[in-house]
Amino acid sequence: MSDINIKRKRKRPRTTQLRQDLRKSLETAILAPKSSILHLFSISETQYTANLFEVIKNTELGNAEKYLHLSTFGYKSLNNKTRIFTICGELSSKPEDLEISFQRKLRTRVFDTIAFVDNLPLLCTKERLWRRAALFGTVVDVHLPKPRKVFQKQGMLKGSIKVEHAGYGFVQFTSPYSVKRFCRRYAGNSHLRRHQKRGRKMRKTRLSRTFLNTSKNSQEENAKNHHESNFEWSESGLESEVELAPRRKRILTFNINIREIPPANTVVQESGTSGKKLKKIRRKRSLKSGSVSLRRLFRMIQVFPLRAYKKLKKEYYRLKRQTRQVYSVELAQQKEEESD
Repeated sequence: MSDINIKRKRKRPRTTQLRQDLRKSLETAILAPKSSILHLFSISETQYTANLFEVIKNTELGNAEKYLHLSTFGYKSLNNKTRIFTICGELSSKPEDLEISFQRKLRTRVFDTIAFVDNLPLLCTKERLWRRAALFGTVVDVHLPKPRKVFQKQGMLKGSIKVEHAGYGFVQFTSPYSVKRFCRRYAGNSHLRRHQKRGRKMRKTRLSRTFLNTSKNSQEENAKNHHESNFEWSESGLESEVELAPRRKRILTFNINIREIPPANTVVQESGTSGKKLKKIRRKRSLKSGSVSLRRLFRMIQVFPLRAYKKLKKEYYRLKRQTRQVYSVELAQQKEEESD
């Protein structure tokens, strides 16, 4: 019996975390705008192909050697977890002979995987925005444009916040579905309802308001009908046979057990302690000094797809040209009137 209860040791090492990190690094390296791997691939009509070991060595991984010790089955299992690349080769072949390939369409459809982020806070950095966006999918790249040059008169004081962005940025994901999730999360902050769907909170408030308005209107109509019916009976001299029940008043009741105070020189028999244990109140973990809650920091940002951002930009410039033309015509008319 002692031999049966002994657990068998695991012979095959655990490699789930290694494979997950390898998948993310390969996806980001393939879809990056300035990729350092594309020169290793041979281009055909529909796809790129290259040796897997050469690609892993040139990726930006900390210890690339530990990723080279996986088996062929471990490399082939990555095909079940990604839709961006495929690892070609037979299971009987050596891992050094495996190849990696991906379609050319992925490099052309980059615009669908980029999100435009506006209204960034002052404490936002590239690392913090990367960590927040990583909750909605694997992030390929984050670009924060630098702010404009500040004049000497408007220079920052000592000890003030150093702003590292211009108020907006761009986040690139591996799939367009993660962009939709990111936009859906912050859809309630956007003022442009035509470009984004309404958030869940806005829908709930709308439904609650409509329900309250309908209930109030129904109560007012019932009260008016009741008043009119009573008025008709009083004019005709007839009394209603049906007596309307009065409204019930709410009575607040409190179940309080009041113990009677025993008289002096008497012994009170204390009851035994109950078996129930009191629940411990868990206190919230306080943030460390210098740490920032990313949920609070990015609660007011606005997120749009890149295509919607481009449409907004075109509309803005078109309206700007129209207003300039109108002002120029008005100024010309004023100058003609003044000259006359």
